[in-house]
Amino acid sequence: AAAPASRRDPDLGEALGWVLGALALEPRWLAARADVDRRHAPDVVRDLALRRLLALRADAAAARVAAEAARGLSGEAFREAHGAALHAATSAAWDGVRAARDGDAALLASRLRGAEAGEALRRELVERFDEDWWRNPRTGGHLASLLAAGRLPPPGEPREGGLAARRLVAALEGLR
Repeated sequence: AAAPASRRDPDLGEALGWVLGALALEPRWLAARADVDRRHAPDVVRDLALRRLLALRADAAAARVAAEAARGLSGEAFREAHGAALHAATSAAWDGVRAARDGDAALLASRLRGAEAGEALRRELVERFDEDWWRNPRTGGHLASLLAAGRLPPPGEPREGGLAARRLVAALEGLR
């Protein structure tokens, strides 16, 4: 049974997306499910981690500018601030027209919160079901119960920030 819309956590989908995307950072999963040769898996993991880290940085920069837009920044000033923020985050030049895709502060904030909650959930899955949690038949039931509840369990203690980014940096450095 699905939770009614009023009880659904908007960050749940982003968190589950993060957890499922984290499978691509697991060399054993890549070998078993994506037919990646084990000797190429570290390169694939670093490549995918870099892409996710770049997307996370871009979302964080865009969220900051979108929050400013919610307080009244608009027009050319918004486009310039967006370009400057994304350039600082990614070292790439951003056309002003791309700012329009990043105007929704709530969506960007949900992505960032979802990444953090998703990484915390991934760590919980590893603790509860072991390193190869995706192979454990009980994992499906656990994730299904989260979907049915429509929300993530509240964190037992305050989370330290940057869990998602640190996980990606560790994957880039080959530390998993």
